[in-house]
Amino acid sequence: MICEVGTTKDCSACKLCSSHCPTKLDISEAVRIFRYIEEPLGAHRDVFLLIDQLLAKTGATPWLADGLELDEDSDVAYFAGCAPIYDVLLERDSNYSGATYAGIKVLNHLGIKPAVIYGCCGHDLYYSGRLDEFEELRKNLEPKLKGKHIIVGCAEGYHILKNVYKADVEFFSDFVERKVLDLNKLEIKTTYHDPCRLGRYNELYDSPRKLLNESSEFVEMEHHGEDARCCGVSAWLNCNQDSRNLREERIKEAIETGAEQLIITCLKCRVHFDCLFNEENYDGPRIGLMDLQELVAKSLGVYDLDSGEKSYIIRSPQSAVLPVMADSKEKDLGKWLTPELVDNAFLCSSCHLCTEVCPYDFETTDMMEELRSHLADLGLNPEVHKKIYQRIKKYGNPYGESGFVSKEEEADVIYFPGCTAMYRQKQTMESTMAILDRLGVKYAIPEGMVCCGSVLMRSGYKHTDLVEELKEKNKKIFGDKTVVVSCAGCYSTFKNDY
Repeated sequence: MICEVGTTKDCSACKLCSSHCPTKLDISEAVRIFRYIEEPLGAHRDVFLLIDQLLAKTGATPWLADGLELDEDSDVAYFAGCAPIYDVLLERDSNYSGATYAGIKVLNHLGIKPAVIYGCCGHDLYYSGRLDEFEELRKNLEPKLKGKHIIVGCAEGYHILKNVYKADVEFFSDFVERKVLDLNKLEIKTTYHDPCRLGRYNELYDSPRKLLNESSEFVEMEHHGEDARCCGVSAWLNCNQDSRNLREERIKEAIETGAEQLIITCLKCRVHFDCLFNEENYDGPRIGLMDLQELVAKSLGVYDLDSGEKSYIIRSPQSAVLPVMADSKEKDLGKWLTPELVDNAFLCSSCHLCTEVCPYDFETTDMMEELRSHLADLGLNPEVHKKIYQRIKKYGNPYGESGFVSKEEEADVIYFPGCTAMYRQKQTMESTMAILDRLGVKYAIPEGMVCCGSVLMRSGYKHTDLVEELKEKNKKIFGDKTVVVSCAGCYSTFKNDY
């Protein structure tokens, strides 16, 4: 069953667009803050995000099955993550918890008895914009991380612990590669799905491939490394038909390699690829799904992938009192803003290249304009933008110039030069007029026309009274006449915003 989520923001924060952006805008940060301001609806009735909120208040209990060598006083810890949540709620044949179990088995093989840190890293709260709940969770989890060198086998957990918590963390493949394990090459042909939280977020591409090459017959998909395609879902927000199509395309790409197993290093990716295969109406090709930790453990002979045994147990069946969850909470945007976040919000040049490369055709520009509006309301927009606002308010143009050049004539065509051609690049205006004259077009440049407002709309003033005043003044002059422009910004503004 596909969950349609309607107004949910579709961006999966995979950073494919950021790798093409000429201004190096960090779209994931912009999306995260925007979602805090305008919280989108989640898929699956928000049940998975609700679980994260409960974990923020209650913590997690031990769930790994027996058979592991552990030492809670060890300086090396393994972050267990939240795999059993999906094992229990989704009720599939898949043993998602097996990845964690296999990872610790490999550590045991290396002579390491790790401590185990249970709990949710908060990735989905962080990227769904539920930053207040994320902060609660962080306060509970952070003390457990101190003084430990933490091994993580899930890309999302690694990214959050490393880049948000700033913990002493190492990804499973990097840790194992350093230990120079002598792996047995299995008679399995594999391919690998680069998760965005490892690849484009942390440039971790090599160590998984080294383990894959040593333990199996490994072949790359067409799109891999920095060009790898996203599984389509992030933070349980955009589980819809479009993301389903992305997964189907990715699976087809994996199958075209001739591989038997698609190796994955992100629990969320695995769950959602598995979703495709569990749809009642899916009749497409299939491929095995295996976590890299399971492959390495199988290569060492310390983990039986086909045993059918679950790697999690529910140790405490008795009920507990759940905390009261507030229906609503007043949000404080200023609390989450840093100078870096504000600067990032004003990097976007509205060029739409991101939309061209995005598999969802996500309208980043619209979101950036709305985000900038919120920042402008707080007075956090750049000083130069504030000056432009005041000049347009006083003079009708962003340059603060007077001396509008009009051409009063009865005509069905109006030439709108735009502020830059009128006051700065006058040769553009003169050349346009020369062309119209040469063509024999009767046109007017009526007195009273003002800035189209594009610069205000793009810089955070889209919903101000001043923008509405500019629109009304120009539209009253235009009437039903044809308007010719010689500026791309003016053209786009009249066509799309007016």
